Amino acid sequence: MKLSEQIAQMILDNALAWTRYGGNYTAVQKQITEIVDSVLQSPVTDTCEWVYHENEGTYTTSCGERWFFPESTRQENGAVFCPVCGKRIKERGAK
Repeated sequence: MKLSEQIAQMILDNALAWTRYGGNYTAVQKQITEIVDSVLQSPVTDTCEWVYHENEGTYTTSCGERWFFPESTRQENGAVFCPVCGKRIKERGAK
């Protein structure tokens, strides 16, 4: 299962907890935040390498896609995981 699918499943599982907490959005939001923080801090050995092509303003990904951000960079957009394969992004050739 891809990392993005695992995160989505965790969020879904915890969204269902909404009813267990009597509709307490803050408690559910706290759980989801803890899960995402945990995933972001965990060591990831499987990454998607993104190469930035300054002359085109695009990125080539190791999963075989080309990606771009119209008016900013990957970092400015907060992109941490590849939207195609779900792996953590490892960038080289950045601005």
